[in-house]
Amino acid sequence: MKKFPEHRTYFTALILLAALVSIGARLYWLQVENRGKILKSSYVDQDTLRLLNRLKEKGVLKPSRDGKVRIDQNALNTLVENNIKRQRIKRIAARARLYPGQKEFDYRLVRVLAPGKRNTSQKLLKGRILDRKGLTLAETKITGRTGSRTRHYPMGAVSEQVLGFSHPVYGSHGLEAALSPILNSPDPSKPPMHLVKGQKPLPRGVDAYLTLDADLQQKAAEIFGSNKGAAVILNTRTGAVLAAVGAPAFDSNSKDHDAWFEARTKDRGAKLRSRAWEKLYPPGSTFKLVTAAAWLEEHKQEKKQYPRIYCTGFDKKLNISDISAHGRTDMKRAIVKSCNIYFARLGFELGPKVREMAERFGFNRQLDLIPQLGTISLPAQPGLAYAQYEYVTQNQESKKQRIKRLKLFNTFERDPKIAAQCAIGQNLVSATPLQMAMVAGTIANDGLLMPPHLVMGIGNPQNPDEFEALNAGVGKRVISPRSARQLRQMMTEVMISGTGRTAPHIQKNLTEIKVAGKTGTAETGRDNEKPHAWFIGFAPADNPRVAVALVNENGGLGSKFAAPLAVRMLAAALEAEIKEDKER
Repeated sequence: MKKFPEHRTYFTALILLAALVSIGARLYWLQVENRGKILKSSYVDQDTLRLLNRLKEKGVLKPSRDGKVRIDQNALNTLVENNIKRQRIKRIAARARLYPGQKEFDYRLVRVLAPGKRNTSQKLLKGRILDRKGLTLAETKITGRTGSRTRHYPMGAVSEQVLGFSHPVYGSHGLEAALSPILNSPDPSKPPMHLVKGQKPLPRGVDAYLTLDADLQQKAAEIFGSNKGAAVILNTRTGAVLAAVGAPAFDSNSKDHDAWFEARTKDRGAKLRSRAWEKLYPPGSTFKLVTAAAWLEEHKQEKKQYPRIYCTGFDKKLNISDISAHGRTDMKRAIVKSCNIYFARLGFELGPKVREMAERFGFNRQLDLIPQLGTISLPAQPGLAYAQYEYVTQNQESKKQRIKRLKLFNTFERDPKIAAQCAIGQNLVSATPLQMAMVAGTIANDGLLMPPHLVMGIGNPQNPDEFEALNAGVGKRVISPRSARQLRQMMTEVMISGTGRTAPHIQKNLTEIKVAGKTGTAETGRDNEKPHAWFIGFAPADNPRVAVALVNENGGLGSKFAAPLAVRMLAAALEAEIKEDKER
């Protein structure tokens, strides 16, 4: 057989070498010579396509004969709250084409900004939100080749009720929105972060430190479990919010547009609002402490015995009933047994004095959870006492506008039934768990109301390892130390022989720690619906450190379905405070 010359091998090697040189030249041209042109060219990522198709499914984006995308403004406003995000969607839609009969957007018919140009529109990497120990609660993460940024929440839905959210499409809400001016302020102490190779590094924003304890927050969420409602834990001596849980909650890390749409539209976006300080509930019998405080303060200069009544279980004049007849009853027994008849009559006799006392506790007044910073605020829904919101239409600059305002109840003599119902936490009385935690915390703190607050400090631009502490301010005298002491004694007895006696006990080093509290069972006013279960209290009873308010929506009796959960939270909070003391 004839042998072929060896030049065939050389010829094959030459072809491979030429191919490699060609590929290398092409890569050099793409990445070096033509880099600027590519960065300026059109670019479509899968997130943009998913967003456009999701908006089409929800009826926000509609086709037209000429292919120009029509936008349903009302649907867009409902789905996307932030105006800046709405404008971004409009800009993207203007670069797309959607024809009748087209099932979804085609990437070939969509032109959006290139990744290089898009990233440079944001000049700074948003700062972190941390708990009181420095654990990260919210941070901005860099993903993908283009360096796209998303807000990440390590605790997921557990922290959403406190933090709110910050989303590139759905805007921001809650603490994230309130702290935005701080988090988006450049921090020169932090080294700039490189996002994408070839681009300039971005400066990083200032961090914010919260009063929240992440471990306690997680524990409180586990205790609350699958129940619906909310709970707030406060430091009674400072007013710091140590934990605030609510359910059902939403995981703001979700990339599911269907889940976001449902969260924003179902029940007016209830999942995205903090039940702890944005939702009002009738407080039921827990409000009897406010009525009792009104009588104690009215007679604090007198050495007068508590008023006595004989409870038969029903008062025809006031149309108030009780679970059972309590017989001869004074204030202490009425608190311990949670007697409706007693406090209905007491509230009717006191009239507007009960509302005045409630307002000293914070009802009917604006409440800010970031009181340290004048230009930055996080408004919380105040409790309503003998009051309700009404909507009135006013003409302003030739335009009719609906205004929401507070209408106070003043016809105490003419409407005795309403006055009596309010005195036991029903009818025209409603409160958030935060508001009722303030009531418990004030009684625990010798009658001094400390401003509830969420922010402990902000990052120090001069030193990344330190933060500047923010002073929340001094307390306000609500009731006298004597009145507070009397109420503490009554609340302690509730847990020994009253409606809270079946709640678990707190043990520490084989010693029982006494808890002071008040249960509540609040009617919702809707037929065939279980009442809300309430508990407010504090521990230790003789030297309080932490206070709690918990509402279990449609849970039933407060003694069975709120008190056991709340006492377990108090035990966890005390353990967290003791641990914090040791680490200082």
